[in-house]
Amino acid sequence: MSRAIGIRARPDQVADELAIRALAYAFADAVNRRDAAAFESLWDENGVWEIGAPLHSSANGPANIAAHMIELAEPLEFFVQQVHGGVVSIDGDSAMSR
Repeated sequence: MSRAIGIRARPDQVADELAIRALAYAFADAVNRRDAAAFESLWDENGVWEIGAPLHSSANGPANIAAHMIELAEPLEFFVQQVHGGVVSIDGDSAMSR
């Protein structure tokens, strides 16, 4: 008897999940290098970056989002963004990760 764990992945879903994970790695890399241009390139023109506690902030659009990342990182002497194996949920053209 075989048991299915998680969701049954379709080939297109696997490719989408890999692309989402690559985006998370690129996000961390840009933040760690404080590379505003690389960070800006990750966002869609309708992108919104919302940060919860304890920083509670929001920025809209790629240029504003990149400027906000630099604003948050600038006063810090040391900062490391890490990516851990998160959960990716794909539903049609929408996806969510945590």
